[in-house]
Amino acid sequence: MELADRIKGFWRRQRWVMPLMFAVSLLFAILSIVGIAVWGVPDLDSMISFTTGVDVVSLCICTVLLFWLIQDREGFSEYTRTFVLLLFFSSVMLFSDYCLNHLLAGGIPTAVFIAADTCDLAGTFIQQFLLWNFVSTILGLNERFRRFVSILMNVLLAFSLASVLLNLWVPVYFIYDETGWMGSAVLYLWPTIYYGIALFFILISVVLTKNKLKDRLIVATAAVIPIICDMILLPFFDINIGFASTMISLLLLYGMVVAKNERLRMETEKELYEARVNLMVSQMRPHFVYNTLSSIAILCKLEPDTAYEATVAFSDYLRGNMDALKQSGPVPFSKELEHLKKYVYIEQMRFQDKLNVVFDIQATDFFIPILSIQPLVENAIKHGVGMKEDGGTVTIATRESDESFEVIVTDDGVGFDPNEIKKDDGRSHVGRENTMKRLQDMCDAKITYDSTPGEGTEVRIILPKSAQE
Repeated sequence: MELADRIKGFWRRQRWVMPLMFAVSLLFAILSIVGIAVWGVPDLDSMISFTTGVDVVSLCICTVLLFWLIQDREGFSEYTRTFVLLLFFSSVMLFSDYCLNHLLAGGIPTAVFIAADTCDLAGTFIQQFLLWNFVSTILGLNERFRRFVSILMNVLLAFSLASVLLNLWVPVYFIYDETGWMGSAVLYLWPTIYYGIALFFILISVVLTKNKLKDRLIVATAAVIPIICDMILLPFFDINIGFASTMISLLLLYGMVVAKNERLRMETEKELYEARVNLMVSQMRPHFVYNTLSSIAILCKLEPDTAYEATVAFSDYLRGNMDALKQSGPVPFSKELEHLKKYVYIEQMRFQDKLNVVFDIQATDFFIPILSIQPLVENAIKHGVGMKEDGGTVTIATRESDESFEVIVTDDGVGFDPNEIKKDDGRSHVGRENTMKRLQDMCDAKITYDSTPGEGTEVRIILPKSAQE
């Protein structure tokens, strides 16, 4: 697994990581502001003072962007996670550069200066590495090309970070004198070369992607802004606005992230609404409605009281399906169970002695997408026990463990070969697929099937407690 994927996977499991990154960035910003208020700017030439001011302003901007981004961390896309990492390491670099300027002005011992410079150098490599990961993710590149370049960038990053650590003992990047001032060593140009490699692949990605032209132009502009600034200021060697130009690039990319997240949110809301409509419609199959009404009509003559109860149950069932259109998030399992029992009542009225349903409910204190259990029970009835001449039993059970809640739907019907699952045609298939998607999207659920031909089927929904929170 790639380094960036490992980091992003870690913070998905540990929720304190993102607030900690914001807190560290905020601490850096406060320390830099307090430092200027107490000690002023470094007592060096005006260009160093200007660079210090740019560092502090850019650090504050990074902190503000981090604050706004982590507000919606539950709905983070992959590229947003990468961009948060990019902002955090930019904060580390900015604070390191700020400290270097003060250390240089204050005659701090060489060892401390080297440590700060090492942190700054390592941050430069990590920032370019994350920039490539961000671009490759947000532009949706060809998987083979992305995989090849990502492996190469991982190898180059590992070499770069190892050489930065080596520089603490062996001067491979800089040679320091007794005052802490540095001169060039054998790998002095490697950060520039590394940046050039990352830039090359970013620009290639802009050309190869089929993304919108506006997004491609934003990425290309953000990537080349630091180079353009360096070229413009090349005659003025003492002026360094590298971090300022990088901050401009990050602001451009931030706007792209916000716009893309908004489009993604609108598309997701549209898909969820369509899913709810499809789900509601899938539960209103004409044959089911006709058969239920026919059964009630017969009961009106034979058992009027039972017909009355069936009519009320069917009415409540239809009302519950219509309410699904209004419900965008998960609902308490107790509410889903209540609606499920109405459906089971109607099916038992139709199948009578051929359908036995057992409720083994041992946990109810959790949430689940509305109408997410019924399609599973329906499949167990229709394609399981309903296919047996003598009928059978469907069991709906819930369990709680230390890490998750489970919903288990079991039947002793005809079963099937899991390796030869055939997709149903029509609305039943639509409802089942929507159910699986909503369970995964809303509750990070894992769904497993276990079936044996001639013996029955078990469907298990595993709902992590972390997602419930």
